[in-house]
Amino acid sequence: MIKNVAIAFIVFDGYVDLWDDAIKYMKKFWPDHPPIYVFTNEIIREWDDVTCIPVGVDAEWSRKAQKAIELIKEKYIILLLEDFYVGSAINNLAIEELISFMDANKIKYCKLCDNNRIIHKKKKKYKKSQYSVLYTDEDYGISLQAAVWEREFLKKTIGVGNYNAWIFELNMVKASRGVKHKIMKFAIEDTRNILNIKHGALQGKMLPNTIKYFKKIDDPLATQREVMGKIDYYKYFMKQLGKDIVPRPAVKTVKTIAKKFGYSFVEEKWTS
Repeated sequence: MIKNVAIAFIVFDGYVDLWDDAIKYMKKFWPDHPPIYVFTNEIIREWDDVTCIPVGVDAEWSRKAQKAIELIKEKYIILLLEDFYVGSAINNLAIEELISFMDANKIKYCKLCDNNRIIHKKKKKYKKSQYSVLYTDEDYGISLQAAVWEREFLKKTIGVGNYNAWIFELNMVKASRGVKHKIMKFAIEDTRNILNIKHGALQGKMLPNTIKYFKKIDDPLATQREVMGKIDYYKYFMKQLGKDIVPRPAVKTVKTIAKKFGYSFVEEKWTS
């Protein structure tokens, strides 16, 4: 088992139908996994070798993460949401190499995947390693995608408030706006997706490609949650594609045009 690392699923009771799948695939594809914790509102579920901790009916994402930081003593926390599904066998050596690199280079955060990208552009490597840089002005550079967090850095980043995951992400976006473009010295990205994450749900509905993937490997998802329709999935795809290809100076203009075709942007409510 990898030392000095723990896994924390920060989950919402309204998505309880997604939990069993997340734990099942984690244990199936990572049999020698680090300790697993699940932080809920009120519901307590039992799985072998998993600790489930209710935090309170009014606990938002941040309050559950704060409880994780309080109870988990390992230096590094792999922070996940309930719809991050491991889709194939995890290579422990890749995890061990990453943790060793983070230790040696005083790295406090490593993004493990980016489900929001359609086009994965080649990025500069961090100190000529196999890991990529993150930039200070990069939207969703530090985000709630699957990531390894140094425990104390996570504590400092979250703070003491009780707020949802959207607020966290959009606060990170606001912090990246208007700052000088430079490489973060304490944060990296591993673009290989070494946890083999498949994103499960969006806007409360299951993503069709993820449903198809697990059917294809003959281990279908147990959840009966509604699958996102073709039109909504197309809109989601086009919005993500737009983020990848539209230059930042043109974003405002492109969004104005997109709104005329029925697109909406939740981010604007918080970052305008």
